[in-house]
Amino acid sequence: QRSQLSERFSSILHIADKSKYQESKKLNMVEVAMPPMPEQPKSPRYQAWVGLLVFSVVCLTAHASTLQSNKNSRDGSDKWVLAVLSISMIFSFFAVLAHYVKPEMFVGEKPEGGVASLLLVFWVAGMPAIMKPKNCIAMCGQSVSNTNLYFASWAALACVLYAWGHYGQELAGRDIAGEAMSKPKTTKWYALLTSAVVLLASSVQYHTSFCSGASSCSRNAWAISLACIAAVASAGMVFMGTRGQLTNMIELGVSVVLGIMYIFGVAFITFGNGSGVGIGNIYFSTWAGFVVSLMLASASFKEFTANKAATQEAQANAAPAPTKADIEGGGEDSEKSEKPEAPTEGVEAKE
Repeated sequence: QRSQLSERFSSILHIADKSKYQESKKLNMVEVAMPPMPEQPKSPRYQAWVGLLVFSVVCLTAHASTLQSNKNSRDGSDKWVLAVLSISMIFSFFAVLAHYVKPEMFVGEKPEGGVASLLLVFWVAGMPAIMKPKNCIAMCGQSVSNTNLYFASWAALACVLYAWGHYGQELAGRDIAGEAMSKPKTTKWYALLTSAVVLLASSVQYHTSFCSGASSCSRNAWAISLACIAAVASAGMVFMGTRGQLTNMIELGVSVVLGIMYIFGVAFITFGNGSGVGIGNIYFSTWAGFVVSLMLASASFKEFTANKAATQEAQANAAPAPTKADIEGGGEDSEKSEKPEAPTEGVEAKE
């Protein structure tokens, strides 16, 4: 009986082992038969290309819907904007597709740089037509007429700028983003320069197309003057910073003056009969310049107070206070120095 039981037990174990082997073999066959999943693209510009594709589709849809509702009012600027948006959507789609199909031939290579440069040229040439108030495409007069096209076009321009700039810094072997993060005030000066250029271009367009009335024109003239001064000053700060000639006192003085000017600019431009009352480029660029200038003034003042405190601490450490022994020793030395010296003439004569 014992031998029979042991034989049955061994046969059961053999059958169990055989079934496990067959199941593992089936699983291995299934794993081999399954196709490998595509890996996620590792390009740092992949998200920028996807964002450009999405925003290009939004812009094209918004502009096409406007053209569909206004079939009789199409002109050359509408067709040019339609061409720019279509080209942006097509090329950004192929850029995203290339990250999956042939990433080794596109990512970081000349085709990616060429596509980014081409789209940057088209967007830089197309944005004035999109934002021109007289065309009534994204803006009409003082305010935004097509909200989706307005915001999506700025976002698309930011995406293509990022893709082009990141490719350029990779080609040059520099980490411009890291350098900018290490110098936060330099980044703010660039932001102030950008907002000043946008304010200048928009104010000039408003002056040539919609300026009417002494009050409105004078307020718009203040916007043009403010934009010119802010652009020149911020460009000078960036240039001096790159050459290592920028000091904290210069930054503090310039940022405080610009902050005061932007306070009056916000009051004159975005209130009353100002040219930036409506939601548009003048409104956003004025408020952006105001916020950035105050941030620069605050950062420069903090750096000034920190440098002053460090200088005072260094001076205090360089000249330590005299101790009690030094004072007593100094008194004895002074008493010794006050005692008259003994005459030495007799000694010298004796010698």
